[in-house]
Amino acid sequence: MRIKAFIILLLLALSNSLYIPNESTLATSTQDNETNRNNAMPLWSPNGEYMVYTSWTGSAMENLEIWLYKSDGTVNKKIEVDEINLALVYTWSPDSSFIIISYKKIDQTTIIYQYSLETEILEKIFELEDNITILSELSISPNSEQLAFTYRDRDGFVLSTLNLSDTSYNIWNNSDIGHRAAIWLSNDIILFSTTYELLTLNIRTGVVDSLIEEDISITEIIKYQEKILLLAGTYEEILQTNIYIFNIETGLVKNITNQNFGVVINANWVDNDNIVFVSVLDNTTNIWMLELESLEVTNLTEDNDDLIINLSFNSNTELIFFDSVNENVISIFSLDMETQEFTNLFD
Repeated sequence: MRIKAFIILLLLALSNSLYIPNESTLATSTQDNETNRNNAMPLWSPNGEYMVYTSWTGSAMENLEIWLYKSDGTVNKKIEVDEINLALVYTWSPDSSFIIISYKKIDQTTIIYQYSLETEILEKIFELEDNITILSELSISPNSEQLAFTYRDRDGFVLSTLNLSDTSYNIWNNSDIGHRAAIWLSNDIILFSTTYELLTLNIRTGVVDSLIEEDISITEIIKYQEKILLLAGTYEEILQTNIYIFNIETGLVKNITNQNFGVVINANWVDNDNIVFVSVLDNTTNIWMLELESLEVTNLTEDNDDLIINLSFNSNTELIFFDSVNENVISIFSLDMETQEFTNLFD
């Protein structure tokens, strides 16, 4: 589970500013009901119990905060931060016991933190001093022992892993054409992409194998059990993203997009048979449900006028959570897929 860096940059562009925080202790509090408070980037834990999200007041993303919300509404906690930083990404462990959070500071240092739900302690576990861009594609191995991430430095794009127990750090793959996505297939194997290629890395042997090389630019890999979806476009159709099913055993890639959705910026699995995704077409954003066997699509938002980004599906409540931007204020909403009703989570 992860928050993608390009979606964060989109929020930055909307707010016309850079942002962000640093190290802290956990404090229990409730949000004030400021009319200009922004809540964004929801990410539910795999067990559906807690949601981490970002909150700030004003239009310049000052005083950015990270909050933890429990699904029954009984907990809404803030992680206090004391430095302004430049970037933020986070992801959940597969067992929902901790969150990995990364900040980039004003001095260009990137720090990785681990926040434990049991101890409520935020611990700095690693620091990167190179002048790198935002860490992206944070992904934790199934046994919760390894963190994979990609970033760009002076020389190009880098795929790295960090052992969360002893903080040993490895750079596995450098590329001048970009690492766009990375997920774990097992405790030893990472599936990742460059601009036109999909590859695997075995972190025990260091062997990199090319699985496919296609004339598509892969922007996201989404895995559910043994099924893998790819979001990808082409340079010829720069404003159109297609959705592909990838069979890792046969190496076959099948385009399952049956109409032009424009740019698909986010997708989540609902179950083994359905996905939801956000499309941007003709300055309109919508949330769609796609049934994989029939390829039938349902528009869940009916030509919504507001910008929608950052989908996160809660498997317990079967509600879709997302950001919506209206009149320069960003709010987190839930969407009931059956009734298609919206609810502002913190209204």
